[in-house]
Amino acid sequence: MRKKYVIILAILVAVLLLSACRGDNFDSDYLVNFESVPAPTASAAPTEMRRQEFGLGERARLDSTDYQFVANVTTPASPQSPFEPQEQRQRHIIQTGWSEIETKFFYDVVYSLRQIATSVNGYVESESLATHARQIFNITLRIPSASFQDVMLQIECLADVRHSRQSAEDVTDQFYDTASRLATRRIEENRLLALIENATEVRDILDLERHLSETRVQIEMYDARLTHMANQIAYSTIHVTVFDIAERPIVPIAAPTLGDRIGGAFGDSINSVTRGLQNFMVWLAGAIIQLMVWGGIIFVAYKVIRKIVTLRLRPPV
Repeated sequence: MRKKYVIILAILVAVLLLSACRGDNFDSDYLVNFESVPAPTASAAPTEMRRQEFGLGERARLDSTDYQFVANVTTPASPQSPFEPQEQRQRHIIQTGWSEIETKFFYDVVYSLRQIATSVNGYVESESLATHARQIFNITLRIPSASFQDVMLQIECLADVRHSRQSAEDVTDQFYDTASRLATRRIEENRLLALIENATEVRDILDLERHLSETRVQIEMYDARLTHMANQIAYSTIHVTVFDIAERPIVPIAAPTLGDRIGGAFGDSINSVTRGLQNFMVWLAGAIIQLMVWGGIIFVAYKVIRKIVTLRLRPPV
């Protein structure tokens, strides 16, 4: 009996060992097969086909949903553009400067500011002069971006600086995003034009023309935005305020004498009479025709009434 139990126990142990070995082999085979599966490229294929379909090149952008999907599968070099590394893109910066200066040589500084703009192929965008107790001159210069720092230094050397500030706004992502959207809409416009030429149904033509109109509105919007942004990038803006601190002599105003006051009053009365006569002559010239007509009517009416009264008062024969 003991031998039977020993044999059965040995058989059970052998079965368990075989099962364990088989399980290990299954797990290892499964891991090997799983790791040997290539990375999922199903999403990359439609994405690449879409890029080739629209012909957007390396600077193309996908819609937000497509970009999120690509970001989950592969980690792009730049979070702003999944297809173009950030270090390969040209940076676009909008530079703006503010400067407040004060000087005793007010007009010389104003002249120099105007000359600075033209000397670097820039221009004066606007200027204004306010005169109160002191003169204050405001000018806005548009300067090529490459000369921005040099011009700011020249302005600070013209007079004493009260306050100076600079700002640089990086619009690289906005610039490339707008350019990509504009390129996409232009391609969409060309395809809609081709579809309209081949369309035969009136309903299809109307729908395509409606989409074409919406696409052209978007093209104009992106084009205007890109043009404005490019102008701001190419020409930096500098706002300058000049304060005049020169001490000028104050000339006292003498009080008028009695003769001056009498002479002034007499002159005012003569001017009043003259203006009154002039106004009467102007009114008479405009109303002369009406006065003649009404005068003739009144004269005829007077003659008629007088004749009737005379006939009634004459005694009978």
